[in-house]
Amino acid sequence: MTRLISASVFLVALAAAPAAQQRPVQLRMDTGTFRYDSTQSLAEVYVSVGASSLQYTRTADGQFEATFPLHLQIRPAANAAPAGAQQEPAFDRTIDFRFAVADTAALEDGQVFTEQIRAALPPGEYEVAASVPASTVALSVEARVDLAVPDYAATRGTMLSSIQLARRITRAQDPNGPFVKSGRTVQPYPDAFYGGPLTRVTYYAEVYGLPAGLG
Repeated sequence: MTRLISASVFLVALAAAPAAQQRPVQLRMDTGTFRYDSTQSLAEVYVSVGASSLQYTRTADGQFEATFPLHLQIRPAANAAPAGAQQEPAFDRTIDFRFAVADTAALEDGQVFTEQIRAALPPGEYEVAASVPASTVALSVEARVDLAVPDYAATRGTMLSSIQLARRITRAQDPNGPFVKSGRTVQPYPDAFYGGPLTRVTYYAEVYGLPAGLG
């Protein structure tokens, strides 16, 4: 089945800024949507950050810490707006990311930190933009992805949510954990590269409107 969400991500290295770090932050993004209530659907934005692309500072407790702000904006798609219309973002927030490791010498290419952001949105066409400013890293980076939010509540019959690619799915130990859905911890995998240690494609989806007796 065709995915409801476009997974095309555009990474742009923008203005250079003086810093010890010589390459841009490795930023990848994907999205998913699920049923929420009668007027809105739940949109999820999955962000992965390359661990070895960050600049770390030693902390008082001996750890190494990398911090930077990520500006995330979800705005109505320009091609769906009337000519000349100005539409306000449906979601606009700067999130301070903080990642800590015990030893930077152990970092490897391909190692990532993963975050998930949720927002309840009216059905429609959107563009998701995530950016890291040059004031905090060597090169500012921006990622964009198109987001189609279906009207799950108005659909009659059986319907499938987005298919979320996952690094792993386990039984949730904390029901309030950030990646928990339906009693399972679904660790997002926006990188979407399988092979090596990840030999199986793991995914999560929800089915709505099943006939009586099949739910």
